[in-house]
Amino acid sequence: MLSGLGADKRIFDRLDLTGYEVHSIEWIKPLPEDSMKSYAQRLSSQIKSPNPILIGVSFGGMVAQEIATQVATEKVILISSARDSNAIPFYFRMLRYLPVYRWIPSNWLIKGNVIADWFFGLTLSDDKKLLRLILSATDPHFLRWALHQIVTWKKEAVQVPISQIHGDSDHLLPLRQADFSVRNGGHLIVHTHAPIVSQWIREQIT
Repeated sequence: MLSGLGADKRIFDRLDLTGYEVHSIEWIKPLPEDSMKSYAQRLSSQIKSPNPILIGVSFGGMVAQEIATQVATEKVILISSARDSNAIPFYFRMLRYLPVYRWIPSNWLIKGNVIADWFFGLTLSDDKKLLRLILSATDPHFLRWALHQIVTWKKEAVQVPISQIHGDSDHLLPLRQADFSVRNGGHLIVHTHAPIVSQWIREQIT
């Protein structure tokens, strides 16, 4: 399982995948010359099981697809993610030409606020608190690097099945296509709609 940009394995805490061996991949520090492809290759050293099912949230779903081009993989499951660069909204693609994220002060990038709450679709105070805790622990260097990888991503063909679940009210990566859409779900459906997501994942891997 790969968490999203600026997130960690805590966003999976509400999922119920009892009966399955679950391993959360930890983000590592990107090298200056790392592309998403080379980063995925280094990250894949954490995968010990043969032919795994990769589950990725948001940016983690993009990296999961890159890993699947390099490691024998049974299936990729995307949560609130993008199957290819065409699913990246125009306001992200504009950052290719105007990379303002390179100049925004670090404390702005990792600070939770009402704008972040709206983008992530959070309304409950406990969910907002978790987002702030996660963001505050995020490495600004990693965040800037990952944003650059997202806006310049050119995905290679993945020769494994891909299943995707997405919230129909996702403000960060608006729904373009999905095998299942979560009604009134925002970007963090893996946390806010965990029972629905858990059941759907089980249906994909049984």
